[in-house]
Parts: sequence; C-alpha cells; structure tokens
Amino acid sequence: MDTPSQKFKLGEMIQHETKRNALIRFALVLILFVGYFAFIAFRYGLENGFLVTAGTWSFFVLCTPVADAGFLLDFPLRL
Repeated sequence: MDTPSQKFKLGEMIQHETKRNALIRFALVLILFVGYFAFIAFRYGLENGFLVTAGTWSFFVLCTPVADAGFLLDFPLRL
C-alpha cells in the first residue's frame, strides 16, 4: 500500500518538463487567487472577501474553455 509521501514526489514533478510547467502554472494561479482574496478581505472583511473570491473563481472556471477549467478544478485534486 502506498503512503501519501510515496504517491507525491516533488523531485519527479520538477524533473519532468510537462509536470514542471503544470506545477508552475498552478502555483501562479494559486498566488493570484490568494492575492485577490487578501486584497478583497482587507477591503471588505473576511466573510465578504471569501464570498466574493469564491464567486469570482467560479465565474472564471465556468467561463473558460473545458480544457482550462479542467486544469483549475482537476489539478488540485490530483495533488
């Protein structure tokens, strides 16, 4: 039986160019999402910040083509 540390190996993600590019793109999207949340939460409070950020994220996921939306939804689940 594989343990979680055996399933996810960061070295393997960095060595393969395709996986490295996907990891970089995901990190950039995550940084953008966290930055947007921080700005909105600072401006309007935590509860409203969370709701606005979740609404904005769902809007962009639903308005992007299927391949890109799959990246935004599926990649965190695969990690």
